[in-house]
Order: sequence, then C-alpha cells, then structure tokens
Amino acid sequence: MLTSNLNVSDGLVNGATGTVEDIELQNGQVQHVIVHFDREDVGQQASKAAGRHQQVPIGRHEAKFTVGRHYGAEMTRSQFPLTLAWGCTIHKVQGITVDHGRCTTEVGPRCLRLITRGVWRPRLMLK
Repeated sequence: MLTSNLNVSDGLVNGATGTVEDIELQNGQVQHVIVHFDREDVGQQASKAAGRHQQVPIGRHEAKFTVGRHYGAEMTRSQFPLTLAWGCTIHKVQGITVDHGRCTTEVGPRCLRLITRGVWRPRLMLK
C-alpha cells in the first residue's frame, strides 16, 4: 500500500494497494520497488514512462524536518512510501473502495457490522 500521494492524476495516491513483483538493485543498493497495482488504472503513466507493462517503479522519497526546539537540527529521512497492507483495520480502509476483502469470523458477527458501516461503497466481496 502506498503511504503518500506520488501522482494524483495517475492514481498513485495514499492507500493504493498492489503486489510487489520485483526489486531493482544497483551496486547493491535498492533503487526501485516494482509494484503491480490492483486497479488497472493506477500507475498507467508511470509504467509507460518506465517501459513496463502494468508495473510501476516506486523510488525513495526524502522528507526534511527540524528536530529540537532550541537548536533546530535538520534531519532528512529517505524511505520507500510503501507499507504492508494484508492486515488493514477497518479504520484504515474506511472511505476507500475495495474490490476484495476477508473478514475473520473468530471475533464474531460484530466484524461484519463494522465492515458494512466502514466501507463507503458496498463493492466489498466477502470470502
């Protein structure tokens, strides 16, 4: 799952889910994580620009911020804007459209009530 908006017009937005298919290395360093997104309309421009078919290269993104009140040391964080999404809570998926889902019945029927209330568009297909 993407954790930031990379290209809104291309559908590369926070919450877009997909499958990691490859990792590109250069001199022993990870340059790109190759992701095949679940929706076909996500990342079309980026995959064409990279010469790939429905595979989007996700690179590192840097964020600069200041730490400390008095001295204000500037820090830079470099990371891939991806996180595992196989165990999302209802709070994380609230308001997004999901094509497939799975609810564990170990917690009882309350889980189903939470899903039907939390998902805005009822395209959820329980397995």
